[in-house]
Amino acid sequence: MLRLSLYNSTNHCWEKREYLLSIIFVFLLLLFLPIVGRGQGEELTLREAVRIGLEQSRRAELASLQTEWAGKGATPGAAGLLPEVDLRGGVSGSLNNTRQEFVSGEVTERSGAISSGYSLGVDANWQVFDGFASWRRLDLLRGEEALSTVAERDERERIATEIVLAYLDIVLLRELISTAKESIRLSILRRDLAKDRVDAGASIRFEMTQAQVDLNSDSATLLRQELQLASAKIRLNRLLNRSPLTPFTPVDPVALPLPLPSRDELREQIVRTNSAVEQASLTVEQMKRRESIVKSELYPNLSLNVGYDFVGSSADAGFLLSNRTSGLNYSLNATWNIFNGFATEGRLNQADILIRQSELRYAEAVAEAEENFETLYQQYDSQRLLADFERSSITAAEENLRLASDRLELGAVTPLEVRQAQTRFIESGSRLTQAEYEMAILGLQLLRLSGDILKIAGE
Repeated sequence: MLRLSLYNSTNHCWEKREYLLSIIFVFLLLLFLPIVGRGQGEELTLREAVRIGLEQSRRAELASLQTEWAGKGATPGAAGLLPEVDLRGGVSGSLNNTRQEFVSGEVTERSGAISSGYSLGVDANWQVFDGFASWRRLDLLRGEEALSTVAERDERERIATEIVLAYLDIVLLRELISTAKESIRLSILRRDLAKDRVDAGASIRFEMTQAQVDLNSDSATLLRQELQLASAKIRLNRLLNRSPLTPFTPVDPVALPLPLPSRDELREQIVRTNSAVEQASLTVEQMKRRESIVKSELYPNLSLNVGYDFVGSSADAGFLLSNRTSGLNYSLNATWNIFNGFATEGRLNQADILIRQSELRYAEAVAEAEENFETLYQQYDSQRLLADFERSSITAAEENLRLASDRLELGAVTPLEVRQAQTRFIESGSRLTQAEYEMAILGLQLLRLSGDILKIAGE
């Protein structure tokens, strides 16, 4: 009897110690959570987050500068359509000792005779006709600008997608944290009720310790989710090019009202505004322009040269003491290559191969975009139905938990049954949140595929 009494006493002390440690753990958790959250901060909508990210992103600025660079080079002068004008000038001089003997027998000697000369002129050279190569080069340069514009938009879409994903991760974690806090609240109520029943002698201590174990598990889950939330906020601040610890509070729900058009409109937009498809289409046009530049070698070239010169000289000795000349000069030159070892034919064959390659890449891009669209839209429809089902499920789970809690107070059910109802309610809420999150992700991918993702920022 004495040994059993000592065992029961030791076990009772151990349970009290575990109970106190659990209370301390929850207390420290509540103290630590505000530090992890770093305050609520300003409210941040998804549209505002995307707008800030696009305005502050260095990647977006780099893409914009690339487009600007391409635009600066798409000029008639860079293509060779305009004439080139050169201004030239120079002076010369000499100091000589001269001795000149003429036929008449006269001899002229001069020591330190100075002679000088100068020239000034302007030349204009213009390729009047080069087989339309200059016009094709201008089209090619403008095509490069168009490609840079599409590449810039693609980069902005990629940045917007990353921001929306990071924002949704935060919203999802906040929803899960809210569910975890509700679970903790229910666990505390169940533990307190079990403690009251133990104190009243209506229950065994195991029920109270089991409720405390469940509370500790829920608290640990909450702490892990809070840490994940802090990391997710740091990532979003990084994408917005802000201080990593800038506090903010997202206000949009996980079930985002994305501006999705109808299925038929989405399918049509893929060919018109999808960045990958548009870049492939522009590349086909560029390859055709390059082929036309090579074809220009088959035509004759005509160039015009016009110049004006002003030349003068003076000398202390010689036949001419001074000379001054000025006037206009011009020339019109035509050349036509009739044989270059079939080099032009080889380049034309290569250009034709490049065109065929680019056309195949375009067809592949369209096929891949259409395949992704069909897959994503089917998944989006299925996920939308799943979210509707989970909404009805959580209503039933909530009612079941309420009834179980009421019956526990009456002693009609066991704490284990209440815990099972609580677990089903928490899992149902988590499934609903996850279903809405995945539906939002699929809707985001559809917007990205159709080229409408920037509409989230109001562009």
